[in-house]
Amino acid sequence: MFALHVAPERTRCGHGSRLLNACVEQLVEAGFGTVYVWVPESDNALRAFFESAGWRPDGARREIDLGRPLALVRLHAAIAV
Repeated sequence: MFALHVAPERTRCGHGSRLLNACVEQLVEAGFGTVYVWVPESDNALRAFFESAGWRPDGARREIDLGRPLALVRLHAAIAV
């Protein structure tokens, strides 16, 4: 999964959950068993959203330069039935 975004004025309406579920359904149909996403390491709404859906850190970390360093952690979820 590369990105999952909902317009700020539309958050907390269930759109993100529907998008995530649709992505996972497509990945399951394509034969994937595990999915990964990189999120900012610091406490933030995106990380909280994924973790509330059952995604967990797997220990992988990286840093990207967006004009300043941004620490990321990788979350994963098993999706195979």
